[in-house]
Order: sequence, then structure tokens, then C-alpha cells
Amino acid sequence: MADIREKYEEVRDNASPINWILLGQDAKKQPCFLESGVGGRAEFVKHLVDDKALFGVFRVHAIDERGSVTSTRAKFVRVNWLGSNLPPMQRARAGMARGDFDNFLKGAHVEIETSDAGDLDQDLVQKRLHSSTGAHKPSGYDFDPQPDGNAEAPSPATPKEKEPAPAPAKEEPVAEPPKEAEPPKEEPTKELKKPTPPAPAEEKKEEEKKEEPAPPKAAPPPPPPPAAAPPPPPPPPPPSDDAPKQSGASDSSALFAQINAAGTNITSGLKKVTDDMKTHKQKREEGYSLIKDEPKKAAAPRAAPKGGPKGDPLFTCKGGKRWHIEFQQGTRNEYKEFTLDETTKDQAVYIYQCEFAQITVKEKVNSIQIVNCKRVDVQFQGLISALEVTNSNNVNAQVLGGYPSANIEKSNDVNLFLSQDSVNAEITTCTSSGVNVTIPGETAEADPRELAVPEQFVTKITNRKLVTTCADHI
Repeated sequence: MADIREKYEEVRDNASPINWILLGQDAKKQPCFLESGVGGRAEFVKHLVDDKALFGVFRVHAIDERGSVTSTRAKFVRVNWLGSNLPPMQRARAGMARGDFDNFLKGAHVEIETSDAGDLDQDLVQKRLHSSTGAHKPSGYDFDPQPDGNAEAPSPATPKEKEPAPAPAKEEPVAEPPKEAEPPKEEPTKELKKPTPPAPAEEKKEEEKKEEPAPPKAAPPPPPPPAAAPPPPPPPPPPSDDAPKQSGASDSSALFAQINAAGTNITSGLKKVTDDMKTHKQKREEGYSLIKDEPKKAAAPRAAPKGGPKGDPLFTCKGGKRWHIEFQQGTRNEYKEFTLDETTKDQAVYIYQCEFAQITVKEKVNSIQIVNCKRVDVQFQGLISALEVTNSNNVNAQVLGGYPSANIEKSNDVNLFLSQDSVNAEITTCTSSGVNVTIPGETAEADPRELAVPEQFVTKITNRKLVTTCADHI
């Protein structure tokens, strides 16, 4: 790990000739150093192979020209390479392991994940770098390799020798401005002499501005004050209101004085309410009410509960060939049980739209069909043909003997419990999920094993044909 960090620091050091690094995975699937070089982007791209997952960084110089000053800034481009011929499993593992490489390849300005070397073209990388910068955009980018560290002093001398040539040319105009600046200084002086005569004109303008306040003399605001004259009438009404208040105060005081004078005998003049005058003590005829009874409206018929069976329950054998168990409804706490004791091998069992039901078939029959059912448990001795589960949820099917095949279509959460005689049964599923198969152990003492039927598949085109395999879960 220390070796990777040291190599990467060389790439980030502008004085180092190393300007790219490439990492991969060792036998233990841990990040490891592969290669580095001084050839820049072009050499970096040559080391990318189509059957490996590689992670690397290469250095680019952003050139910024502002007048006579030219500056360079190092930019780092990170590449997550997933080869086009990389197997799907390795591609998935590489995507999950990308976080391990983030601990080493830090500080990149642009990150590109690709499996096509064309995405690392110089123009495309330059556009990505240009879009990642802020308001201060560089003038261009240098993708050429960085010169050797020891030869760094002489090599940059060549560009610097070219730069000084324009520098003096720009220094000359710098010296000239002060000379040219003198005439502009004289011009303002002349302008200062000329404004002296127009001063009176400015004074006139100032006088006109002073005269402008004259309009306020025509003050329209004065009319509003006389309009305020109406408020004076309101003051007289308040005194008139005070007078009744004073009289009311005197009346209330007189009332309280009279009450106090009466003392405890003040209630002697009140009438008493006898029992025959009290409503709750009066005897009323049966059915009498102070509130008039209104005819009650007939209650609307209740709608049938949703979700349960909608037909009449049925449990019978039709034509001596087919047993029908239909529209049977149990509860979560109490399943409805049905047992078929007298069956023959040429009979079939048809279970339709049942919920919370348990069916037991004692003898071997031809076939069993489970259609539009929820939470149904079926136990049977064996089948000659097949077990079919269609558009059903939460179905448990246990066989005690053997049967050749099971077909599950548009169903969820189906559990098949096989016996030792039915471990070779063929199971076909279509648009179903949560299908589990429990098989007995290899020995009588071994525990049974629960296996999940695959739900995800990978399809490839091989020799112009579609080849479909189960997706492996990591």
C-alpha cells in the first residue's frame, strides 16, 4: 500500500517526470501497483487492455496566457477502465471495489469511467477539463509528457527564451505611456480654463434650480387642513356620553344599596316551583316524548366485502373425473380444511379462488390445479401428470410420494416441499417471484435444504443466437 502512495505522489509532483500511473487487483482482490511512465496520456492509453479492470491517473498541464505572463497548472484525470471483454462477474466486482482505489487516487479534477479508448481522445478529455473549471478558463492544455526532473532547468529555458523576446516589446510600450500621458495632462488644463466662462451659465442653472421651489407657494396641501375642520364637531358628543355614564353609575349604586338593605329576605318575593311543575317529575304516557319522532330511513344494503371469494362455495366431484373446491373462505386464525379420501388415479383436483384453506389428498391422482388462490396449503400423496399453480400467492404444496413436474405461472411466494421420490421433478416458472424448493437431506439424519429458484437472467448473443444464463449474485 505504501508503494502505491509513493508512486502516486510522484505523479502529483510537477518536478517528477512520472506523469501517469496504473493500478489493478492482485490475487487477493486488493489494489496493487501495475505500471507508471513519462509518456502522458498517449502512453497511458496504450497500456489499457480489453480483458481487465484498471484504475489510473494521468497528468495534464493547463496553460493560461494573460498578456506577457504565461502560467501552467497541473490537472489530473482519473480513469476507471472496465475492459469491453471483461466477464460480467469481474465487471461487477470491479465496480464494487472502486471505493478501495478511491483511498489512493485522490485529488483528480475529472473522473472518466469507460470501456472505450475513444472516450480518452485528447479533444474529449480537453472538453471535460474545460467544463470542470470555474469562471477562470485556461487558454489551452498540454498533453505532452513532462520532461525529466534533472533536465527540467535547461528544458524550460527554451520556452522562457522565447517568452523574453515579446516581453521587452511589451516593456517598451510600458515606458511610452508616461510620455504620452503628458499631453492628456495638458488637455485637461485647457479644459479647466475653458469652463471659467461657462460658470455664469451654471450659476443661472443653479438659480433656476433655486427658483424651482417657488411652486410650493401654490400649496395645494393647505386645503386639506380646512377639511380637517369636521373633526371639531365630534368633541361635543363625548361630553353628552359622559352624562349618561354618570347617571348610570348613580342608578347602579342605588340598586346595590337597595339589595343590601333587603338582606336575606330579598328572595321572599320569588315564586316557588312545585314538583307538578317540574318536567322530569311529571308522569307521561308510554311512548310520550317532547321530541317528535321522525320516520327512520331504511338502511342501505351493505356492499359485499372486497378481496374474498365472490361465488358460492363448492366442494364436489363433477362427472366422476374432476374434484372442484371453489370459493372456500377461511380466516387467518382458522383455516378451512378439506380431505379427499376416495380418489382414483384418473381424477383431477381443481382448486379455484380459495383463501385460508387446507386441502389434503390421501390417494394418488392425475393432476392438481391451483388457480387465483391466496394462502392455501395442499398436501398430496403423488401425481401422475403435473402440479400447476397459476396467479396465486402464498401457496405451500407438499408431496409425500413423487410427481414428474410442477408449473408455476404469474404467482408469488410459492413453496414446494419435495420428498425423496420427487427430487428429480422438473420445475418450470414464468413471471413468478419468491419460488422456493425444499429438498430432503442426503441421509435420513441430514437437515433438508431450501433452494431459491432464480429470478434474474443474463442473455448474450453468441454466433447470432441468444444464450440465456442465470445471473450470479455476488
